[in-house]
Amino acid sequence: MKKTLYFTLFLTALATLYFFTFYQANTQKQSLTTSKPEQQRLPWHIQQLENNTTRVFNITLGETTFQQAGKALGMDKELAILIDQDDKPRLEMYYPRFKAGPITGKLIVMANINEDRLARLVEKIETGEYLTSGARKFIPHDTELDSVNDAPVKQLVLLPTVSLDEEIINKRFGPANEVIKIGELATYYIFPEKGLAIALYSEGKDVLQYVHPKDMKALVENLKREKAVIESATSKN
Repeated sequence: MKKTLYFTLFLTALATLYFFTFYQANTQKQSLTTSKPEQQRLPWHIQQLENNTTRVFNITLGETTFQQAGKALGMDKELAILIDQDDKPRLEMYYPRFKAGPITGKLIVMANINEDRLARLVEKIETGEYLTSGARKFIPHDTELDSVNDAPVKQLVLLPTVSLDEEIINKRFGPANEVIKIGELATYYIFPEKGLAIALYSEGKDVLQYVHPKDMKALVENLKREKAVIESATSKN
């Protein structure tokens, strides 16, 4: 009788232990899969998708629309149309207090949109302002943005508050496919398949640029042209 009772208690205890162990494991697994997006969007968490595009910060480059990006990244943002000194307009979404896991900084989201559409939008805005860079800044109204919300995201630019170095880059992103040095001013680490270029500046903030992998060739060519111009100017001095 006692043996039967002890055996029953043993099975009950074993079942209880199994239940709590299984429940805890599944709870932990669920907490990982249902984490908030901002807890998953790390700068080095770059998904390379089957259609040869990439996804970072919950944004698929070249596919996620400007409106979708705003919803995914949050409401703490500023929208503006900037016209550079060459009169080329671009639509930007700016996050001055962006948080990516433990990393904080500033994030700029650029839309891939026809310049003529932006020019027509600027005509409807009554006032603008000049920035220290010489660019002009225009703030569109929400109703005016309806015509450009469908534009896909072309580029993401992250300016982290922490300083990076080669050791951190290799640890988090892996070895770069190419390294471009621009004199003593900057060093660029190029990751074509990830659609990523990391710039370490001797003075100023480091910059991470994310683009669609197909746009990496043009980005690298621009960097090399910049390098040639700087080196030419330096040699003349």
